[in-house]
Amino acid sequence: MARLLEADPTRTPDQKTEIFRQLLQDARGDEEIRLALSGLANLGTAKSLELVKPYITRDAVKEEAAMSAAKIAAAVATTQPDLARQAVQQVLAASQNPAVRKQALEVIDALDKNQGFITAWQVAGPYAQAGKTAPDLFNLAFPPEAPRDTSA
Repeated sequence: MARLLEADPTRTPDQKTEIFRQLLQDARGDEEIRLALSGLANLGTAKSLELVKPYITRDAVKEEAAMSAAKIAAAVATTQPDLARQAVQQVLAASQNPAVRKQALEVIDALDKNQGFITAWQVAGPYAQAGKTAPDLFNLAFPPEAPRDTSA
């Protein structure tokens, strides 16, 4: 189920995260937990990281959880730096795997280098209007800049 879910293009990351949450809850053994943790790693979202974190301290699956957490932390570091830092610090405290520790240290290094900088952007547009070229559109106000009609 976990492998099929990863490849499902019809579900959003949030939908997949919820299904993985249910898979973790219903897991009948450590191997099923490892498969779900691996799938969550590929989602790379803050919600998936929150699901993985409790497993970092669970001995039977901690290396898979640490690997997943380090991978997700790298993906969310620009948008959720505090969450990413907290997760990789947990990874470093729990994991003895040199590759996982290296990845966690790389996340911390990137976080330290980018501290104080804007690393996540929000973009709006593109805006168009029939019969207008880009220079014509330059001085036009589009929502949310356009004044709203408040008479209604």
